Amino acid sequence: RIHKTSKKVKVDVNPSRIQESVKLPDKGYSRHYKYLKATPLPIAPLLEQKRIAEKLDNLLEKLEKEKQFILAVEDKLDLLKQSILSQAFRGELGTNDPNDEHAIELLKEVLLQTSGQS
Repeated sequence: RIHKTSKKVKVDVNPSRIQESVKLPDKGYSRHYKYLKATPLPIAPLLEQKRIAEKLDNLLEKLEKEKQFILAVEDKLDLLKQSILSQAFRGELGTNDPNDEHAIELLKEVLLQTSGQS
């Protein structure tokens, strides 16, 4: 007996493994229903199903949190890039070392590298 829930999990089943465990005559896909209906299929006990579902829920929740974290970091990186470029165009990215390259030259290098990656 299978209990239906509002959550759905897609399971990719390997047909060759089913054929190994359930002997089906070669009658075509649409004709297998009556054989499958009459063949008992092993299903994990309900408690184990619940444990598996809980584990999947926890993993999916962690995955969603990590995706949100990555999106937040990407947003912060975009803001940082904009801020640095803005300061560079205003000439505010200088250093105290007179031997260092001018900010405009550094900006040109960054823009060349960025356009090469796109």
